[in-house]
Parts: sequence; structure tokens; C-alpha cells
Amino acid sequence: MTLTARATWYRNESDSTLNTPIAQRISGQLYSWWLGCDPLDRLHVDVSGGTRREDNSNSSILQRSTWYGVSLDASVARAWFVSFSGFRQADPASPGTNITTQLYGSLTWRF
Repeated sequence: MTLTARATWYRNESDSTLNTPIAQRISGQLYSWWLGCDPLDRLHVDVSGGTRREDNSNSSILQRSTWYGVSLDASVARAWFVSFSGFRQADPASPGTNITTQLYGSLTWRF
């Protein structure tokens, strides 16, 4: 089993903020995690998620998004592999808007 976590804090001030007081200043935080395991001999599962929050000093709107995903990889025969992944990202500050869902599947023959 593998567990990975990340925490990042950032701040952006462009060169124009010195001469233009209304120039955009942004600060934010990003937190993410990833968990992987092999529950069976020929199956690998990954689960991931995270959240990002960004504050703009010139706007009263808080930008925040969360995401989660799952990925399955299976060896079904000697050279055949099946993969499936799903990902969903949403903006909880404004429910029902800015939702992204991605699905991916593949069957691969390796030689």
C-alpha cells in the first residue's frame, strides 16, 4: 500500500503590483492525497482527492474547488490489460456550477 500527501501554500504578486495598486494579488492553498494498493495479484487500485482554495484581494468571491478520482488497472491475460479511471471536480462555493466529470477506459495488448 502506498500513501502520498501534499500541502502547498502560494502567493502571487506580479511586477505591476508595485506601480498599480489594483493589480491582482493572489494567495492560495492546495492539499491533495493519493492512496494506491494491490488488493489482488493482478489488480491495482488508486484513489485520490484534494482541495484548492484561492483568495484574490480584489474580489469578494472565494475560489475553491475539490476533486476526487479512482483508477483501476487489471491484468486479464498474459499481455492484455484493462484500465478504468474516473475523476470529478466541483466548486462547493457555488453548487451546481463548474462541475467536471471525466471517465476513461482502455483495453491494451502489450507485445
